[in-house]
Amino acid sequence: INAEYMGEGFFVRFDDIPKFWIWGHYWSYQKYAFEALVQNDFDGLEFDCARTSTACSCVYEDALNAQCRFGGAAVLRQLDYDGVSLGSWCAVLVGMSIAYRLIFWLALALRKK
Repeated sequence: INAEYMGEGFFVRFDDIPKFWIWGHYWSYQKYAFEALVQNDFDGLEFDCARTSTACSCVYEDALNAQCRFGGAAVLRQLDYDGVSLGSWCAVLVGMSIAYRLIFWLALALRKK
């Protein structure tokens, strides 16, 4: 497993990342892409909970649990992705792409001399 993946929140939740690795969480472009994808996919959806003959078992706590349902917002809250802004995350990704291209262009230009 790439060390970069360990700080993105795929395998280790943000709260469990060691403090000396927290910079890696914000440095990785995959964090922003994955969180935007999850936000886009779950926002506004509703899911049925598991039913038994006598009770309803919901995995996520939500206001819809009384109806034996839960919303995508509950999933986002559980994953700590409820503060994701698609526009901001897209802007970060574009900015990172431009910055990386400039850095590598500069490295190639300096190497050519």
